[in-house]
Amino acid sequence: MKLILVGIDGSTTASAAATRAADLASRYGARLHVICVHRPDGEGRGRVSDAERALAVVQEERARLLAFHDDITIDALPGRAAEVLVEQAADLDADLVVVGNRRLQSPLRGLGSIPGAVTHHAECDVYVVHTT
Repeated sequence: MKLILVGIDGSTTASAAATRAADLASRYGARLHVICVHRPDGEGRGRVSDAERALAVVQEERARLLAFHDDITIDALPGRAAEVLVEQAADLDADLVVVGNRRLQSPLRGLGSIPGAVTHHAECDVYVVHTT
């Protein structure tokens, strides 16, 4: 295993998934790539830019995950979460995508939750971390 991709959104569910991904990356000597997907510019609602918030989320998560694994890259990318995770998994040639199972609702019609969409559309293995 060379690369594990994990999607985060600042939630405790995503944080648990990221911790599991970092543990797996450490066990297998894989690189860990952490991404937070934000709305494209112009789709926000008058608050701090989603891109800025996403960047803060991945930087904070990276700092926390360094206790588990040291080969970590981060990205804050615009788009729809499930689509971006699937595209990034393919572009980065990820061996595994890790997502949490709660509080991640996809805006994609007909695909259900983000974990469900990623599971159905990713070309690599997907690990859905059960969280409470």
